[in-house]
Amino acid sequence: MLRVTNVQEDSQRPCIVEINSYVPISFRSQNQPIGGARYIRLGDFKTRLLELQLPSESLVVSGFTLVSVEGSLQDALVGQGPSIVGLPAISMPQGQDFSGRIPRLDIQTEIALFCGDGQVEVRLGAAEIFNRRVVHRRVQFLLLDDVLVGLRVVDLSEVEQQTLRGYVAQHPSQVY
Repeated sequence: MLRVTNVQEDSQRPCIVEINSYVPISFRSQNQPIGGARYIRLGDFKTRLLELQLPSESLVVSGFTLVSVEGSLQDALVGQGPSIVGLPAISMPQGQDFSGRIPRLDIQTEIALFCGDGQVEVRLGAAEIFNRRVVHRRVQFLLLDDVLVGLRVVDLSEVEQQTLRGYVAQHPSQVY
């Protein structure tokens, strides 16, 4: 999984969150697209795909897009613990590096969605708890020790919540 090694404290960056019925969740911390961005793609690459966006010069997570997911979880990750304001910097998994014309790294893992209580959460892997948060305005990066286990967007408007409920209804869980 992805380990968070540092936090870039920058409260001046914007927090742009878009929720729609085609691409359920998109977040970026810059007004303009990042030139030369690199991507870490997580999921099964068929029905579940999350892309983390990193600038070419660092490993700071500067945005993410939930491209697709099926179904939803009944419960969010549970936890408390210290919160740090900023954006997480990650380390590359051992022996892994970006490749391709558009630099990317694919990591096969479970991702799942929770919607409720005015928030949406993307769970990464099998963890059910977290004990630290890196917070950038409405966006929270949930950690278990130093491992990234979830992404959360809080303070959803009623329209955003309805849009997500509609997305989940249109994309129920499939058994293969």
